[in-house]
Amino acid sequence: MVDQLVVRRRSILLAAAGASAALGVFGFARTREIHAQQLTGNSLYDQLGGLAGISGVMNDFITNVAGDERINAYFADLPALRIARLKELLIQQVANASGGPVEYTGGDMKSVHAGMGITMQDFNALVEDLVAALDGNGVSPAAKRMLLGALAPMASDIVTA
Repeated sequence: MVDQLVVRRRSILLAAAGASAALGVFGFARTREIHAQQLTGNSLYDQLGGLAGISGVMNDFITNVAGDERINAYFADLPALRIARLKELLIQQVANASGGPVEYTGGDMKSVHAGMGITMQDFNALVEDLVAALDGNGVSPAAKRMLLGALAPMASDIVTA
């Protein structure tokens, strides 16, 4: 009976993993490594501290971006409600991409960033701000690499200039 439960659990997880591959439409993808970790019970989501840990990272990330003169002009004129929604979407996106049980409710990256004229230098600055937030929250180098690998595909949809 235990063997049947293990096989059933593994089948359910594999089906969910396969279904989540469709998330590429949002510009991020759960990598095979993230799927494998979900099967072992040591998901990237858990390594990031779950929703609380990811929220902490995203709070620091938003602070870093706000102080980054290279890119903060993209966000300077946004009202407080839009900033709060952006933070919520970032938390959803990272939680989902890392294998967490959180649904991303935002738009696809290509549509959301259309016409903004974002350069690769801008994107790299954003990534540097994210890395600083991850480092500041004690995220391990392996978890950091895995998360950046899951989010990296977004560059092709975000960078338009």
